[in-house]
Amino acid sequence: MHHLSSSSPLEDAFSNTTNNRSFSVCVDPNATTSENKEEMDSRLVFVGNVDYACTPEEVQQHFNSCGIVNRVTILTDKFGQPKGFAYVEFVEVEAVQEAIKLNESELHGRQLKVALKRTNIPGMKQPRGRGFNQYRPYAFLYLRVHVI
Repeated sequence: MHHLSSSSPLEDAFSNTTNNRSFSVCVDPNATTSENKEEMDSRLVFVGNVDYACTPEEVQQHFNSCGIVNRVTILTDKFGQPKGFAYVEFVEVEAVQEAIKLNESELHGRQLKVALKRTNIPGMKQPRGRGFNQYRPYAFLYLRVHVI
């Protein structure tokens, strides 16, 4: 179906033709599927206990002996301050096993924790202890009194 109009490509992508009521939708070719995500996660390692002053270049240099580093991501909080951990993505899956061997190695005088990156499964939240109970919102007010 071709449109001969002066509208923008975005408007054309979501256009509705009046004669047959069909919609055309753009599909992002860069969208990640669960298989792509698992494949990418297989090339990633989690690096914990990273010094706050450490740069991505320094982390990359630390892991260069394992294989070609594609990307280093140092996570930050909402204020832009480092959280103290990073993810290192390698070009080859084989480099991950070499990176695991750098567990407990030192960078900036800190002992790094290197582990495989977990693949998050949507809908699988882990319970975090005793949370808020909507049925007993004031449960902390109830006290048991023992009479002796």
